[in-house]
Amino acid sequence: MASDGSRSVTIAVAIIGLVGVLGSAAIANWDRLFPKARTENAEPTPPKASGIPEGKPAVKKNPPESSDSGERDSVEVLAITPPTSDGLPSTRPYAVSLRLRYHLVSSDSVLLVPFLEQYAPNDQCASRRHITIASNDPSQITIKRGEGEVSVVFKVEPGKKGKTDEFGQEGFVAPNASFWAGFDNQGRVIILKEMLWDSTKYCYRLTPN
Repeated sequence: MASDGSRSVTIAVAIIGLVGVLGSAAIANWDRLFPKARTENAEPTPPKASGIPEGKPAVKKNPPESSDSGERDSVEVLAITPPTSDGLPSTRPYAVSLRLRYHLVSSDSVLLVPFLEQYAPNDQCASRRHITIASNDPSQITIKRGEGEVSVVFKVEPGKKGKTDEFGQEGFVAPNASFWAGFDNQGRVIILKEMLWDSTKYCYRLTPN
């Protein structure tokens, strides 16, 4: 007849074996016991238009941006109207005007494409969640190698048919521009450089007035 000590050892070994089996089963079925969050329920990210017309796919090209002397392409905002501190009305027509100075050294000519972007509420023009709501007329401005200045104007009519409704009447608005090389033989936009300046420096808050 087994002693109490022997029975205790036998029971302990059995318990250890059972814990091991249960642990192995839990690891093997971890995904079933603790499923990951369903990605299809995540909030979709709005498209990033950046002045590209609807139906015009884009390709990126990365040519040299500096000359032999080390100079680089640049675009500077000399003036903007109205002041960003004034905000913009979310329910009435408004216009944003800019005076730009460009410095082009990498190409004989490029297309300067200004656009006005609306951003999601609370991101203050800092995220990649934005969409084009207005462009200049003409939408593409040819600039030549060297320096020069151009004026652009964006006119917005809230609620006008064809304007995006992605963020409703809330959020932020900021102007920016891209350099394009034109279009390839398939009609795709060739983008040399997107977002020529920091949008957060010229960010308007939409206000319901």
